[in-house]
Amino acid sequence: MKKLNSEEIKKKINSVKWFLSFEIIPGVVSPGLFPFNASDYADMLGIPKKLDGMRALDIGTWDGPMAFELEKRGAKVVALDIHNPDNTGFNIAKELKQSQVAYVQGSVYDLTKLLKGAFDLVTFLGVYYHLKHPLLGFENIAHVLKMNGLMYFSGECFISYAETLTGESMSDVENFASSEVPIALAYPGVYKNQGNWFIPNIACIKSWMIATGFEFENYSIVHDPKATPCPVQRISCKAKKNKATPITEHPLVGIDFFKRDDKKDQF
Repeated sequence: MKKLNSEEIKKKINSVKWFLSFEIIPGVVSPGLFPFNASDYADMLGIPKKLDGMRALDIGTWDGPMAFELEKRGAKVVALDIHNPDNTGFNIAKELKQSQVAYVQGSVYDLTKLLKGAFDLVTFLGVYYHLKHPLLGFENIAHVLKMNGLMYFSGECFISYAETLTGESMSDVENFASSEVPIALAYPGVYKNQGNWFIPNIACIKSWMIATGFEFENYSIVHDPKATPCPVQRISCKAKKNKATPITEHPLVGIDFFKRDDKKDQF
């Protein structure tokens, strides 16, 4: 690739809209809305520094910083997002970094149709709570992971803040949020004035992992109840695929619920 001067680099960067702000190449930072240090975040998630020989998938890549970080650590990487990479910063960043990350445009719902082979590692950052069918998303990830493959994911978590369906904030919900009962707030696609559907508590996330073929390994919380305009309640998790197939939608099929005990009415 022809070496670009600073003006050419600047022109390329300004030719698209960036969502994330990150260092593309030394001294050049994308003008995104949200700062994102992929190296620090990967370390916080517990992703190994060396991924040589591994195949990794970054779902919801957007401008690609985590995909490029996984590549930097030695993995062969596929980046997936619903956006056309020409309409985000991904292709510009890929060119400037001289990266070999492969981009696939599509949804987590279509993983098994879009991708060939199995992955050792998947990152799924800031996506599940935007999905109308989050369990289907996790289940599809399990289908493309190798047995004992790792998934690192993050998102909104029900810790201390909830809203009514009209967007009014609710107080005194911590007891519900911290309960061992699996609970998820359910919204019709709008929560915190954004496109959010389900906000699970920690117990619910654990139950989702069991249902979709994963073993929940560990998590960390970022919680700031005084943040504005809305409290921050985020979770970052690590889970391992531990089942060949997730729990089926009807696990009790074959049980005769109408079989009666001669001595006792079961109902």
